[in-house]
Amino acid sequence: GGVEGEKFSHLEELWLWNCEIDDGRLRKLGEVFAAHQCPRLRYLNLTKNRISVEGLSTFFDVLTPPSLSDLRLLSLEGQEGLDSREEQTEFDSSVRALRAAAHANGRLVKWKDGSRTGSPLYIGEKSDSDESSDEM
Repeated sequence: GGVEGEKFSHLEELWLWNCEIDDGRLRKLGEVFAAHQCPRLRYLNLTKNRISVEGLSTFFDVLTPPSLSDLRLLSLEGQEGLDSREEQTEFDSSVRALRAAAHANGRLVKWKDGSRTGSPLYIGEKSDSDESSDEM
């Protein structure tokens, strides 16, 4: 169980796919995670929004080390404004650098590089203990 009164202590997955999340909204989401820790959140899907590298950096900065202590997967595919392959590659590289910086600051330590997924912006991997199937 979670700490009594923690609103999101049992949340394991959060899908915010195509929700018009921009950098300001992402910062607010980070503030919510910092205030109401999500120790069981493993999957955060932010696919098809309007998130920039700067917005993601700010999101990580507002998190505290225990905020998303079990986060393993973060999907950032299809962000608005990444029209060319070069822009997508640059975004991906920046996300990886932000992940490394977050690790260095004790944040998101279970978030790993998911290069085996075949999608550079779907960063993370399921652990062996995760219950999953091939139904997707």
